[in-house]
Amino acid sequence: MLETILEQSEKIIKGYYQISITDSSVGSISEADITNAQDTGAMIIGFDVQCPTAVEKRCYDAGVVVRLHKIIYKFNEDL
Repeated sequence: MLETILEQSEKIIKGYYQISITDSSVGSISEADITNAQDTGAMIIGFDVQCPTAVEKRCYDAGVVVRLHKIIYKFNEDL
């Protein structure tokens, strides 16, 4: 599922911005994610993940932009 999210996001965003995905993983946003974003000048985009309060504060202090999004699933029962 992570691969699908990355592919679809890249298709949508590429029409507006030049992007480069520096890292992708599953789980909550971590201190290592902040360090990576600082080192590369990237923003963090999370889908259906949590950003712990301490990590959120560190992002703010470090000037790292974090965008969290929810994914809505639609299941087809006819399959």
